[in-house]
Amino acid sequence: MKKFLSFSFFLYIGFVYVVFCITLWAPIFLLIRGENKYKNAKAIKFFWSKWMSFLAGVKLETVFLSKLDLQKNYIICANHKSYLDILLMYQIIDQDFAFLGKSEILKWPVINMFFKRGIDIPVYRDSKTRAAECLVLEKKGNKKRKEYNHLP
Repeated sequence: MKKFLSFSFFLYIGFVYVVFCITLWAPIFLLIRGENKYKNAKAIKFFWSKWMSFLAGVKLETVFLSKLDLQKNYIICANHKSYLDILLMYQIIDQDFAFLGKSEILKWPVINMFFKRGIDIPVYRDSKTRAAECLVLEKKGNKKRKEYNHLP
């Protein structure tokens, strides 16, 4: 019975994802370009995260053990217990950030637009050189994010 419920939930989340992809494809395509692409992408991802977690029945409570120093860079790793943990990061972390994701994500509908437009960064694990390139891209993107966020 547990496997059936788990599979049913997986299908339900897949259905919700497809509905969001169909609904948000045009706004994402139009809004994540130009000088406001980071700001718009953050708003879209937060909206998507809120509604996906609501429809999945996830209630999020965030407790911080300490405050992050916004002058420093961090690597924060989602635990990948489910497909939702990545989306929940947008509700947990208030600042804009880039996801470093496996290059296979470039095949996923709608989400791939964030990677192809430089909002998020694909990591090519088949080559050390290409994997290292993602760090250069992150540094460039991080600078642009800080410019629009007006971080101290």
